[in-house]
Amino acid sequence: MRRARKPALFRAALATALAAITIPFIAHAAFGEDTALGVVTRDILVVDSSGTKRITDNTEITSATTQDGELYLSNVWFGPPLGQRLANGTTYDVAAQRTASAGLIGNVCRTFDNQVAQAKSGALTVDEVKYDGDTITSISASWTVECENAPTTSQGFVRLADDRPHPLVAPAPVTMPEAGRTDPVQATVTLTNSGDAATGTLGAATVDPALAGGQYYDVATDRCAGKSLAPEETCTVDVVYQRGTAGISRARIAVAAPGYPGGRILAAATGRTIVAPTAPVVTPFPILTGQGLHWYVVMNASWLQVERRLPGESWQDVSGRIAGTATNWADRTLPVGGTAEYRVTAGNADGASPPSAVVTATRQPDVGTGTVTALSVDTDGAADQVVTSFEESSAGTHYRMLRSPALSVTLPELPGPGVYEIGPEAAYQVSIRSTLGCSIDGTLRVDQLAYTDDFWPTATMAATADGVCRTDSGDGPQMILELRVHSARPLVAIASGPVDAGRVVVGQASEPKPVTIRNTGSTQVQLGAPTVVGTTAGDWAIQTNHCPAALAVGASCTVDLVVRPSASGTHTAQLELPDNTARGKHHAALTVTGVGTAAAPVNFKAVGTLTGVDLSWDPPTDTGQSEVTGYTVHRLAGGTTTTFEVAAAANGTTSRWTDSNPPAGATYAVSSRNQIGDGVPTAAQTPRQTSDVLAYSNGGLYQWSWPDGTQPVPVGSGTPAQDVGEMAASSDGRYLAYVADGALWTVRADSRAVSTPVRVASVGTVWDIAWSPDRSRLAYAQTQPGEDFCVWVVTLPSGDPVKVRCGVRQPSWLPDLQALVVADTHGGALQKVAATATGAVLGTYAGTTGATTTAVSPDGRWIAYASSPFAPKVGLLPLVGGVAQSTSLSYLPGKLYWSPAADRLLTWAHTDTHGLLTVAADGKLGPEASLFAQYVEGIRAPVWQGLSVQIPPTAALTGRAVSIPFDVSALSAGTSTVCRLDSGAWAPCTSPYRATSVNGGAHTFAVKATEPSGRTVVGSRSFTVDATGPVARVTGPAYQATVAATATLTVSATDASGVRSYDVRYRRATSAGPYGAYVQPWTGTTATSMNLAVAAGYEYCASVRATDKLGNVGPWSADRCFSRPLDDRSFSLATSGWTRATGATFYYGTTTQTTAYGKALTRTVQGKRFFLVATRCPTCGSVAVYAGNRYLSTVNLAYPTTHKQVLLGLPVQSTLFSGTLKLVSASTGKLVQIDGLAVGRT
Repeated sequence: MRRARKPALFRAALATALAAITIPFIAHAAFGEDTALGVVTRDILVVDSSGTKRITDNTEITSATTQDGELYLSNVWFGPPLGQRLANGTTYDVAAQRTASAGLIGNVCRTFDNQVAQAKSGALTVDEVKYDGDTITSISASWTVECENAPTTSQGFVRLADDRPHPLVAPAPVTMPEAGRTDPVQATVTLTNSGDAATGTLGAATVDPALAGGQYYDVATDRCAGKSLAPEETCTVDVVYQRGTAGISRARIAVAAPGYPGGRILAAATGRTIVAPTAPVVTPFPILTGQGLHWYVVMNASWLQVERRLPGESWQDVSGRIAGTATNWADRTLPVGGTAEYRVTAGNADGASPPSAVVTATRQPDVGTGTVTALSVDTDGAADQVVTSFEESSAGTHYRMLRSPALSVTLPELPGPGVYEIGPEAAYQVSIRSTLGCSIDGTLRVDQLAYTDDFWPTATMAATADGVCRTDSGDGPQMILELRVHSARPLVAIASGPVDAGRVVVGQASEPKPVTIRNTGSTQVQLGAPTVVGTTAGDWAIQTNHCPAALAVGASCTVDLVVRPSASGTHTAQLELPDNTARGKHHAALTVTGVGTAAAPVNFKAVGTLTGVDLSWDPPTDTGQSEVTGYTVHRLAGGTTTTFEVAAAANGTTSRWTDSNPPAGATYAVSSRNQIGDGVPTAAQTPRQTSDVLAYSNGGLYQWSWPDGTQPVPVGSGTPAQDVGEMAASSDGRYLAYVADGALWTVRADSRAVSTPVRVASVGTVWDIAWSPDRSRLAYAQTQPGEDFCVWVVTLPSGDPVKVRCGVRQPSWLPDLQALVVADTHGGALQKVAATATGAVLGTYAGTTGATTTAVSPDGRWIAYASSPFAPKVGLLPLVGGVAQSTSLSYLPGKLYWSPAADRLLTWAHTDTHGLLTVAADGKLGPEASLFAQYVEGIRAPVWQGLSVQIPPTAALTGRAVSIPFDVSALSAGTSTVCRLDSGAWAPCTSPYRATSVNGGAHTFAVKATEPSGRTVVGSRSFTVDATGPVARVTGPAYQATVAATATLTVSATDASGVRSYDVRYRRATSAGPYGAYVQPWTGTTATSMNLAVAAGYEYCASVRATDKLGNVGPWSADRCFSRPLDDRSFSLATSGWTRATGATFYYGTTTQTTAYGKALTRTVQGKRFFLVATRCPTCGSVAVYAGNRYLSTVNLAYPTTHKQVLLGLPVQSTLFSGTLKLVSASTGKLVQIDGLAVGRT
């Protein structure tokens, strides 16, 4: 008959079903002749693991689905290697995971305790499989696998959509009878064919040796060997178990079965060997009608036996064998008052225990039960606690608890009535849990006690405990506990109070407050006159006592009281009422809360910023018992007090208030305000002045006093309240520059009176503002549409911005005021660029490739930079060059700012990400630290604004006499200063700093100022000393000889700082003598041209020196020499034939001439250069020149036109000639007209 298949479940549902399955494993079945798969008649899934079996037929298979190539049947799944499909007649390797070469069988391995194990290796054999698309519709397969984490194999098979009849044998696991160590036990394994076809012939049954426990088992009788079981037919195998030691042993009984996977049917067997139990520990306890004995459960006991020995008699069995699970026994034959000894023995299949230790018990008189059930706790100085209903529960070994919601008592299990010492160190303890938890240290008096026959619960009890209530923190009050459990004894108890008078204004009387007294016991109570006791008893008064002398059971009365609190706060007292209870008096707790004005706030702190005041305080410790709703700030200035109301901070946290425009000399105090009014204010404080703040923009301009400020303080009125972008602080800390409304602004922000902001220029959106150290210019970065970042410079107060250079940003001024350090936007090294239009690159800084941020230290020693977004770090490079030091950060800073002392670096990445690095004198950077002592959020682009020394603009180039002014007026009175030049020692100094004879070259001046508080700041300025004078030269006259009576001298000089003046001198020599001394007719002249009168027959040599604008005097230049000729009359007529002529056109009005050949003139001379003064004309002849007897040259005087006083140069002599120079006419009939001779020694 075909059965309908149940709907398939999803894989997640299968996993849920797997977790819930508790069906035991059943051995393989369905072995026999295989036939082809046909129409569905039966689905069978059989799994056997460790002999623990499960079997599923078509009535139990909850799903049959195919997912990811795997077949899921109920909670078992099968899969071929990855990328394959199950195929007919194929055997697949099986591994722990599906791979390209191994398949998977899931959830077929189980341990003996039914835990899932992993199938790690084996084989899956598929006889036949059919698919409908990717879904398996029928399959016949079997497997054998080894299992991980379990000494077991798993074998089984599956028949899905199979119409053939099959046998099905499923032996159930066998549990052997409990055994002793010497006697064997036997059990039977039953094999039943629950299938619809006969099995094959079964083989012999054996004990599987694969499990270690098999050695304790043996097959006694095999009734299955050789049989073929028909449907519903059964056979059995008897198994014997014996083990000489205690423990559990497991085995598998295997019956050979051809056709089964693995070739056998397995049945699991479990045996347990026990040893004789130990003797119980026996405790006697009273019961209502007899004597009870109690002990705890005895392990492995199959039976127990109680023996009794009466005085003078032998031991007698009085219980017979009772169940091994029993824990108590009642002796009802012992007479009242009789005494007997008892002992108990436990036993099992392995034998009996020794008898227990002997206990002696005396039967108490029979006790009846009553109706009084109550717990009463009377604590000294407090109201009674009384409960009349509770539950009894165990509280550990030998203790039980009487529990109610308001009051619980833990009591020991007691042997009977009597007086017991109780306490933390005693044999018995009594503890109480109520409004006070403690252990009573004193005495427990038990008047009545009986338990039920089975020792649970308490049948009846009447007891009183009296002692000190001891807690973990020390001794508490005296306490009396009265206890009744189903007792006939009356309980004398009353319940009173407590009374809370509520909130009463200090000094005012409350309304009458009644205290109710109620008799909660079971008998009449005698009452005395009430009084009020306690430290504040004087605040209370008894107005009316309505209580009688005797208060009946269940009755109530009242005492009316009035309270007038003498102070604020919660105060307690007690109404004391004498009575006839065990204590002799009872109390009602009295409480009142005095309400007054609140005390002054605590931890009041007034801290100044550069422009405002930061106030903070914590709530008062005494609120006057009324909620503090706010505070009042009291500002005293100029004899006038102004108040400001401030709301209380949420959740009782620190409250804060700022004053952005405080008057000079103002002091501040704060008072707390509650519903009664304002309380006493704090002591007035003058705000602690600060020199360091963190200025930042969070929409507007704010300052945060560093390091101990508590909140941002707006920078005075007149500054923008919103839309503030980039900002920077001047080096002296007095000014802020910022961007707002598309413009660049400056504002003074170092005094209580903030100046009006000054608009510098319209700039749009800019970044990276940097203020020059002399406060004269601002540099910033900006982008324009279609271009990279460009750095601009603008001169204050309102100059036109000048574009310096593009492709760079993050400008930082160098201390020489002439150049900027900038970051390359394309990842190159830091650059030094001139702070001028189209600023030239003056150099790069090695080792800074990839730097994104720059900051030059105020002492002029370091360039700080940040780099590498993937491994963020901050580096410090010596400004004069060298190796950088660095430290790693958890973020890449977008900005770096130096402290005024150059000993810290503020790092900032973005809102709420900022930190602080210390900088040692040697440039070593400390680890990353927090900027604030407490967490602060909302900080946007903070800059360090610290009051410091200011060095005004100075020349970049100076002479050797240095004078540098500095200004410390921003600092506290009494500030001291020290200065140094370059790496020299610090020395006390005043402004201006002066030094003389400073060597030429680059220098750095530094000034360090120390305020009386010890705060130190530093400033620096770099400059160049020009110690070299100008290089001067004489540029004219350009000739070497002249007949003019005046020579024009021209001079020039070059110098880096410019020429201030000239000194001009000359010397002269006669035609036959040496030079004379220099004559300096021009000193300190600014003229570059001057006229010099020259005499005939002399050589003049002029030189010049110049003084630059720094006072440096240059060297004398080389001489420039020129001569004025001798007159012809200075020649000697060596021969006749010469005549003298006169005329205005001749040099000095005369000439010497001849037309004859061989006529000579002579002159004694000393010189190297000679110039002949003669007439040239068309009819002129020539003249030969001799130095001594050495021929020099012949001068041709012929010329197309006539020229008088012509200077004709003769060959220059290599050495100075000293002797007679002779002129000889070298023509006949032609005119030779000699007018003079110029002689030069150079």
